Amino acid sequence: PPVLPDPDWSLLIAKQPSGDEMGDIEHWKTCCLNLEEALQYAKHQLATHEQINAGQNAQIIIQDLTLQKLNETLNTGDKKETDQVKLYLKGNRHHMTEQWFIDELKEDHAKCAEEVEVRKQRKAAREVRCGKGVELVTQWNEIKEKHTAAVRDWQVECERLNGEGVQKKDWPKKPKWPLK
Repeated sequence: PPVLPDPDWSLLIAKQPSGDEMGDIEHWKTCCLNLEEALQYAKHQLATHEQINAGQNAQIIIQDLTLQKLNETLNTGDKKETDQVKLYLKGNRHHMTEQWFIDELKEDHAKCAEEVEVRKQRKAAREVRCGKGVELVTQWNEIKEKHTAAVRDWQVECERLNGEGVQKKDWPKKPKWPLK
């Protein structure tokens, strides 16, 4: 940017003209011209500073808007998508009272309700599967208890046969572990 000349501020200090210069018109004309020139320079500087301030204020406003948008974008990750966020058919600038918009909104609500219903069905199916799993676990525990009881009975029988002196090859076989 070009450098603006500074006004001659020394003109503001009143000089006492000598006796000859007091009545000299040329002296007063030059003083007036010098004052006008200094006033023009001051006016240009003031206008330039006003423009610089306006530019800086505009830049601050733009930065503030940008930061607001960034904060909004940053903080929208936690929120779920709602009807206000969705852009319908090629974006915005549509009247929300138009019939096609209302129809599309109803379709979206129906779709959301359908998704909720599907989730409920999946949850119910999962609970049924877990319920079957509980039944299977209880059945398996009963089978294991029966097996441990059969093994205890077998051990008691083996000890009795050992006391009677029966050979091991004639003892009953150990109960087999049941398959799942």
